Amino acid sequence: MTIRKYILLFMILLSSCKKTGIGNCDDLQSLYSFSDFPIGFAIDMNELNYDSHYYEIAVSQFNSVTPENISRLSLL
Repeated sequence: MTIRKYILLFMILLSSCKKTGIGNCDDLQSLYSFSDFPIGFAIDMNELNYDSHYYEIAVSQFNSVTPENISRLSLL
């Protein structure tokens, strides 16, 4: 009898969960606007200086950056 209760409880919990949809990320809305926490990436300073498309994506889609290889101890 207790197994039936667990199965019933599991089915109730499973049916009450709803997956919320996330909209599509595009140029009009930034990636970090979909979350409550900072969204970042490891930035390549060479690409940032020479590639304008890389720069546009970095500025428009992320609100947190970390230097990629420039902060390694071997390079300092």
